[in-house]
Amino acid sequence: MAAPREEGATELNQESRWPVWSSLLLYRQILDEIEANDYDNFTRRAYIPKTKKLMALPKAYLRSLVVPSSSPQAESRRHYSTLT
Repeated sequence: MAAPREEGATELNQESRWPVWSSLLLYRQILDEIEANDYDNFTRRAYIPKTKKLMALPKAYLRSLVVPSSSPQAESRRHYSTLT
């Protein structure tokens, strides 16, 4: 099961999903780095290399294309397709 924030990201409209997924994945990388630094934000910087950030963007884009089958959007599409 997806985390609540991931479920929320998948429920957004198509145009909004990629930026939200990108932010979610990039900030998760920063949080992972903060945790790896034992939460020492004052003397150690949680640094993510630019290449690692750029590598997250295609993953975010692919995730933005997926609409869960149990979402209201998918349900309305399924209902609409039976009407036409």
